[in-house]
Amino acid sequence: MGLAVKAGAAKPDISTPEKFIAAMKGKAVMRSNPASRTMVATIIDDMFKRPEFAGINAVPSTKGEGGQALARGEGDMAIQTISQILPYKEIELVGPVPQEFGLWIDTMLAVSLRATHPDDAKALIRYLLRPESNKVWKPRGMERFE
Repeated sequence: MGLAVKAGAAKPDISTPEKFIAAMKGKAVMRSNPASRTMVATIIDDMFKRPEFAGINAVPSTKGEGGQALARGEGDMAIQTISQILPYKEIELVGPVPQEFGLWIDTMLAVSLRATHPDDAKALIRYLLRPESNKVWKPRGMERFE
């Protein structure tokens, strides 16, 4: 997850948990609606329920995710997956949410025992996860970790 601001707006320092929280004070921070029960909305909602976020104006978007709301001109900032921030020219990524808050989604790949072409599936996974694939994943807000 990352923090976004409107394109051209000042980008606050969010390099520490304390600076991240301070940057959002007094701002309307758009986010995905937790009532949607999507994984992204749930993860963000859980963060905002932590005591250190008391007083942050975390506004659920009623139409799509937080990044979309910010791109439409709603709010001052947004918390969203980085891959859902980068496509919008109306908003800019400030940076990732500090790791201490645990706002990331791990994805794993595997070949089903019922796969009809397991060797092809393994080859695809090897292709997607080769080291040079980071050139494709990282600019889209995703990173490969081992």
